[in-house]
Amino acid sequence: MPEKRESAESLTLPVTSLTVEHLCDISFPVRPRAFPTMRGVQLLANSEEGQVVGHRLNGTMYEYSGTAVVTDDGVTTGEPRCLIHTDDEADILMSGIARIPPYLNEPQQTIYPETQRTWVNGWGMVMFETEAEDYLWLNSAASVLQVATRGSEVFFRVLRLL
Repeated sequence: MPEKRESAESLTLPVTSLTVEHLCDISFPVRPRAFPTMRGVQLLANSEEGQVVGHRLNGTMYEYSGTAVVTDDGVTTGEPRCLIHTDDEADILMSGIARIPPYLNEPQQTIYPETQRTWVNGWGMVMFETEAEDYLWLNSAASVLQVATRGSEVFFRVLRLL
């Protein structure tokens, strides 16, 4: 007879929502290059500079580099990476992984209709690395990002889980 196992639900109630803190929004222009591969369509994107605006992080984004693959089912999995240079001269490396569901199968949330910015229902996990004293807390932060697009401009909303 199989051993009966307890689920985590018996130990604590399941989490149905998360408390987050808005760290920043990052916006930058991008023109990805696409080419077919055995795994799907590969996308390579780079951007030299962007803007970082937020409650906890403000400054300039440099050297964005992203790779992504779009599989036959329309799911995009990407790996963003960039340097955030804050207004107070700190350098922070941000890297992560993101997943965006197929555009046609998932409802899109259009925020700010006057600017035509579309938040796709894609989310990612990001990590930070820095030696800057005022930002050491980022090294252990659990953070997520939400992805938006407008034409050739990309927007990341970065949120820290509390």
